[in-house]
Amino acid sequence: MILSQSQARTPLHTPPLVRKSLAAQARKARCWIVGLLFLLAGNPVFAENVTVIHAGTLITPVDGALESSKSRTIVIVGDKVARVEDGFPTLGELGHEDSISATLIDLKDSYVLPGLIDGHVHLTAL
Repeated sequence: MILSQSQARTPLHTPPLVRKSLAAQARKARCWIVGLLFLLAGNPVFAENVTVIHAGTLITPVDGALESSKSRTIVIVGDKVARVEDGFPTLGELGHEDSISATLIDLKDSYVLPGLIDGHVHLTAL
């Protein structure tokens, strides 16, 4: 008697219904294991984005006038400015050295104007 590969792997004494249910149980167990691994590993998608901007000159409005300050660092967590520091500290000095989603933007030779909106738009060009 010549057996196919699928028949050769399956014991002859196992009824077909049992074979199918064992395969279904194995698939279900694999799904549970993969799901548990994802839960245990954590999901970095939900980590807050941290952006650190090293600004050469930071221009901010103070009491109706613009004030400029040299060598400032802006720390943005999520979509809000968390704090502004003097100098150019590293991500480690700011406490974000092991943050998966920390981004450093180097604008040491630039002017930074938070909240400035470019109002000069040509709508016909769109």
